[in-house]
Amino acid sequence: MDSDSDDEYWGTYQRLPQETTRLPFSSFSSQGVSQSLDFSWNDPCGSAKLSAGSIGSTPSIFSQETVELEPGALISVGSRCFELHDLLGVGSFGSVWCATCHTSGATVALKEILSLNKESMEAAKLEAQRLHALHDVIQDRSGCAALPNLLAAATATYGNGYRTVMVMEQIPGEPLRQALEGGQLLVPRGDPMAQAVYFASEMLRQLAMVMHPLSKRFLHRDANSQNILVQASSGQYHFGLIDFGLAVDAMSWSCGGWRGYGASGDGRFWTTSSWMLFTSGPEALDSACEDLQSEYTLRTDLHSVGLSALQALVVLSEDADWLNNHGEVAMESLRNLREAWKQYWCYASSCWERVLDAFNRDARGAIKMQLRQELVHETFAAHFTKLHECLLQVRSSLYASKECRGGKLGDRCLALRVVEALLHMISTGRRWTDGCGAWEQVLELMCETSQTWTGHVLFFPQSGLACASFILLAEVRSTARKNVWLLWMRCYA
Repeated sequence: MDSDSDDEYWGTYQRLPQETTRLPFSSFSSQGVSQSLDFSWNDPCGSAKLSAGSIGSTPSIFSQETVELEPGALISVGSRCFELHDLLGVGSFGSVWCATCHTSGATVALKEILSLNKESMEAAKLEAQRLHALHDVIQDRSGCAALPNLLAAATATYGNGYRTVMVMEQIPGEPLRQALEGGQLLVPRGDPMAQAVYFASEMLRQLAMVMHPLSKRFLHRDANSQNILVQASSGQYHFGLIDFGLAVDAMSWSCGGWRGYGASGDGRFWTTSSWMLFTSGPEALDSACEDLQSEYTLRTDLHSVGLSALQALVVLSEDADWLNNHGEVAMESLRNLREAWKQYWCYASSCWERVLDAFNRDARGAIKMQLRQELVHETFAAHFTKLHECLLQVRSSLYASKECRGGKLGDRCLALRVVEALLHMISTGRRWTDGCGAWEQVLELMCETSQTWTGHVLFFPQSGLACASFILLAEVRSTARKNVWLLWMRCYA
């Protein structure tokens, strides 16, 4: 940002004296701790911006001992005063608080970023600039995932560093990861799998409506189940996407700017190329196949959102009794997908725990070398390939199924669109397509106004093949270009 005076949302920041009368606030809490990291290969000291509170003894730019913010504190940002209530979470660069505006009484989210140097402070100001630009990127927000609306921002000196404060409208809901663990997303009545399919379809549709235009300007780089919010009400779901602290300009990124950044976010949602970059540096991607480099520059957000949707689909369907039914091809293929996901998640979580532990012990170089020697990126590629194979089997079995509506899956055509989208989003490092066009395809698949016609399925028991001679899905969607897709079923053994 060249001039603060040009930005109406930018103002001054100060801590106000405590008043004797305050708005009500609840007890101090520290929930939603992030485990996202931002690794830089250009830093000779190998430093990383770590999640305070989740990395224990690792030195960080944020610690509870150095923070003057507390429940009941009064903060002036620009011309408005805010009172802090709960600590909502601790992220990669600072903390996020629930606060109330004294003027309007509105509940807001106040994000504090502490920086040790001016360069880091300018990066924090750049995040505010991106948030302010979201309104220009997303013109029509009806029916899409909610994004943070920046109300005010300011920077002030703090000790030997800087403090940047951003005030945003609070997006309702809780992180998808916590919601899945809480087990309260499904209604008591109704088949768990049918509800899981509907949940995944709504999640993909709402996020694609945001990510399609957003991907032309920014890459989020941390779009996973911790930063995807969900609010559930009577079987209806509303989603949001938060934390643009690691976002980058899409144009400069794709033109080589990615070499100046490290792999970022939660490694359990990384692509194969992200793990290669983390263990071996940008030169490894320069010498790798073109598909891997393109995957890293264009598909990281697509991949992480796809994995988050698959995670939700698997977790929400765990209580479906029919998963143990071996009599139907569709049920068996879905059970195989569930097992493949569990194997992937176990391996990814194990690798990520090792990384977090190594950074906690200041053993960054050692863990990178270990994972590089283990060819960890090849193992991840094998897991993604296995997930693709299982998704293809599910797609084949759904085409062969005679039930269109009212079965265990609810709407079979909706389930097909979800599977097709996941096949497109989860990357194996091969056969990539343009990143912006990729989100457009997901949007067209999941568009709520689409009309679906399903032809006949020819199944040959002797060969075990499902033939696509009469299988036709014609998706007519209300998009700018009125695309018409024909999805033809291949033959699978």
